[in-house]
Amino acid sequence: MDFFIDLGTSYFRIGVSGSEEIINEPCVVAWDELGRVIVGTEAEQILGRNPYGVEVLHPIEDGSIKHFDAAVNVIKYAVTKFLPGRFPRRFNLTLSVPSGLTDVERRVFKEIGEQAGARQVKLFDSTVAAAIGADLPIGQPIGCLVVNLGAGVTQAAVMSMNGVVDKRFSKTGGRTVDTSIVEMLRKNYGFLIGLRSAEDLKLRYAEQLDVESFEARGRNLRTGLPDSILVPRTLIEQQLKTYYETIVNLVVETLETCPPELVGDIMDRGIVLVGGNAKMADILPSLTRRTEVPIVIAQSPETCVVRGLMQTNNGTAKSATWKSLFKTGDPSNTNSKGITQKG
Repeated sequence: MDFFIDLGTSYFRIGVSGSEEIINEPCVVAWDELGRVIVGTEAEQILGRNPYGVEVLHPIEDGSIKHFDAAVNVIKYAVTKFLPGRFPRRFNLTLSVPSGLTDVERRVFKEIGEQAGARQVKLFDSTVAAAIGADLPIGQPIGCLVVNLGAGVTQAAVMSMNGVVDKRFSKTGGRTVDTSIVEMLRKNYGFLIGLRSAEDLKLRYAEQLDVESFEARGRNLRTGLPDSILVPRTLIEQQLKTYYETIVNLVVETLETCPPELVGDIMDRGIVLVGGNAKMADILPSLTRRTEVPIVIAQSPETCVVRGLMQTNNGTAKSATWKSLFKTGDPSNTNSKGITQKG
C-alpha cells in the first residue's frame, strides 16, 4: 500500500494508491501529561484554548520539521484515516518537501516516515509535484513558472523538459502575515491576540472591501484584562503588502537566470499559483499589478501537491497542452486541464 502526504505548516493532505480521495486536515498535534495524543481537526479546535498540562503545536515550521514526535503522530494519524480501526504493518510513503531544505532537514523527513512505520520513504520536490498536479506541460520544451504559496514557505520554480531550470525558496508564507499582525498590535497598541484571530482579520480584510476597521478580541496588555480593539485596515494592508513584495522578489530572482526563450513562454502563458494562499481573495490583482505578468490559479490549488505525488506513482502524470488562457479575453475561462483564470 502506498501513501502520499503533503505535510504542510497549516494543513496536511494525504492520498492513497488506488483511490482518488484526498483527506485534508489541520497539521496540529495536542497531547497531555499522560501521553494522550490528539491530531488534526480536533486538536486545532483547542489551539489557543488549551488548559494547563495540554500542549498544542504545529510540527512543521518554515517548511522543516521542528517537532519530531509530533510529526510522526501526524503521519500515523493520516494513515489510519484511510484504514479506520487498524494500522498497516508496512507501507510505502512519499512525502513532499520544499526545495530549499538542507540535506539534514531532508533526512529528518525520511526518519519521521520510517518511525511512523513506512517500509520505504521517498521524498519529492513539492513545487514539481504541484506542477504535475496542475497538469502543466513540464515535459515539453515550454517554460512554466510555478509559485507555491504555503503557510510556512514560498517557492518559485521554472520548469521545462521534465527538469527544473531554476528555483527559489523563502521561509515566508501566510503564517508570517499572521505573526506580523499579532506583533504589530502588541507593539503599537499594547494589545495581544492569537494567530487564529490574526488569520480571521486577514480573511475579513479580503472579504469586506468597504470596511475601514475590524474588531478583534484579546487581552489589553496595559490592564491585563479581556478587551476588544478596532484594527485599522491599513495595518493589515501593510503586512500583506510586505508579503506580496516577497513573492514578487522571488519571481524576479527566478526569471533573472532564465533563458530569454523561456521568459517569453512565461510572459505568454502566465505564472501559475498553487498552494493554500493562492486562494486569498486579493492576491491576483496585487501580484499582477506588481509583476505586469499574466497570472493564473490552478484548480484546487491547495491539493495540487498531493495530487501530483499520486500521479507520479500511478503513471498518470502527463505533459498537458497548456494553451494560453489570456488570448480568449474571458476572465472566467477554465481549460480542460484545470487552470482557472481569475483576472
